[in-house]
Amino acid sequence: TDTDTDTDTDTQAHTHTPHTTLIVGGTDGSGTRSVVYLLDKLGVPISADNMGTLDTSGHEIGGWPPTVRLLLNATRSADYELSDIPEDVRTEVISRIDNLWSSQLSRHRSQASAPRTKHSDVSWAFKAPVAMLLLPIFAEVARQREYGRIKFLHVVRDGRDIAYSGNQSPVTKFYNVSFPIKADDEEKEDARSRAIKLWSTWNTQVLSWCQRKVRRSTEFDFMVLHVEDLVSSNVETRRAAIASVGRFVGSTVGETGICCIAEQKKIDLGSHTKMELNRDPIESRYGKWKSLATPEALADLNKTGMAGLKAFGYEPWERPEEQISPSVSGSCDFEPCKDWVAPQSLLTRLSRLSRMKMRETMAEAFENKRRTRDYPAVGMQGFNARDRLYQARHPRYPRQNGTQDRQVSNKVREREEGMRRLHNKFRLHVPQVHVPGLAN
Repeated sequence: TDTDTDTDTDTQAHTHTPHTTLIVGGTDGSGTRSVVYLLDKLGVPISADNMGTLDTSGHEIGGWPPTVRLLLNATRSADYELSDIPEDVRTEVISRIDNLWSSQLSRHRSQASAPRTKHSDVSWAFKAPVAMLLLPIFAEVARQREYGRIKFLHVVRDGRDIAYSGNQSPVTKFYNVSFPIKADDEEKEDARSRAIKLWSTWNTQVLSWCQRKVRRSTEFDFMVLHVEDLVSSNVETRRAAIASVGRFVGSTVGETGICCIAEQKKIDLGSHTKMELNRDPIESRYGKWKSLATPEALADLNKTGMAGLKAFGYEPWERPEEQISPSVSGSCDFEPCKDWVAPQSLLTRLSRLSRMKMRETMAEAFENKRRTRDYPAVGMQGFNARDRLYQARHPRYPRQNGTQDRQVSNKVREREEGMRRLHNKFRLHVPQVHVPGLAN
């Protein structure tokens, strides 16, 4: 059953008792946002400064990429020891992470300074997918500053799905740093091969470091979570995965709560690059490589990503026993779920509101434009920022003497500016789109 007798202030916890910091990481596109929603329902205090991605963006250090690139230039690997890093780089990276951690802790304390009921053993948590490459640095900062234990929730998704994902930012930002190659060789590598190669290399290296660290330190623990289990059509599979995460974070949510979370409708969190209203069902997006990859492409992906696919048990390999969530005994009674309320913070509600509000605002703006004949009526099927901007060049706008073309160009600029304002207001990713044939 749920307990609500263990109360304390965050400030007291930080100054008088050991902390447990939870880091949620994984390759971009693995579904880490859905894991944050789950953690929130399990009563884990989440720190996030981007309500669209639910990330800790690392703005204190200029974002994560500069620090990650600095480290990868020195190590070329996610499986490294501090002694492997040149002293000047080691000192700089540790200083950056120390500043970020201190800032995040101060913010978390100020946001949760009032006494509250504790629903998990985790003092606070944050999500930053690429932070998994910095785990040795976080461990060292925690040791130096006596920040207590670190738990790492390693979120994985089939690398072949990652290869067909629209979010290839890790490849764009870090591939050439992880695998320095000549320009001639770069053209020979297929984009999907690069994606699964990076996925396999990073995740197996992180797994190797975690396995070694947990054997020699009681101040570190980790869990591998297959995101496919959370979106499975089998409620018992979802229930087992949620229960495993609950045990890992020490959640006080009882069996009834686990059942209710497993039964709840899965939330469509969208993606980093798309804002379509009409999207495929969530389950169909996992395992999509089966319908997209040709036999030749699949053979190449399996060969390139074999190490990762095997380490995490993706078909045709068997999942390692330690990565299988134990089945939960008994069956669920969903009747109490009508009245069950998750011990979630404002994070879930605020994030969902920001996404819904942005969609409603853009839908309203689009309909207003359509009614004034500024854009052709294509219905909501094409509700997509890129589609609408391209519609500005629709044949209904014949080029006459250049004036019409300038008017259309101005409309595009207004649309892009409106999208940027929405991005700043709701902190959601809105891609910058340029229309071919129009002056910028």
